[in-house]
Amino acid sequence: NYAFSGCSSLKSVNIPNSVGSILPGAFSNCSALSSIKLPNGVQYIGEGAFEDCSSLKRISLPYSLEHIGRNAFRHCSSLVGINIPTKVKELHAGTFAFCDNLIWAKLNTQIYYSRYFKNRRSWFYWRYIYKW
Repeated sequence: NYAFSGCSSLKSVNIPNSVGSILPGAFSNCSALSSIKLPNGVQYIGEGAFEDCSSLKRISLPYSLEHIGRNAFRHCSSLVGINIPTKVKELHAGTFAFCDNLIWAKLNTQIYYSRYFKNRRSWFYWRYIYKW
């Protein structure tokens, strides 16, 4: 847990194919991290794993992903769009809270745009678990 948390000069990461989980808080507060590609085989992203990564613009989520933890991308204010793999069946409250520039999300083959919500600050900030 929190392996690279607070590494403010970390800009990119090469995650080996043998990794199956991104543990809670693993990259939280890595303010310079701008993009990351998770290898196929990652099934789990823990709570707050990328929280407060304010420079994160792009993240490629693998098809194998099944779980995204609460607040995983909270305060990723540079994130513009996200493609949620079809194996992910629920999003927890706060998963993308305060992602002020998040414009679109593809969930289970449907694309949702932030214009459908009154307040982008509350994008995916539900008080309950969203399932489809």
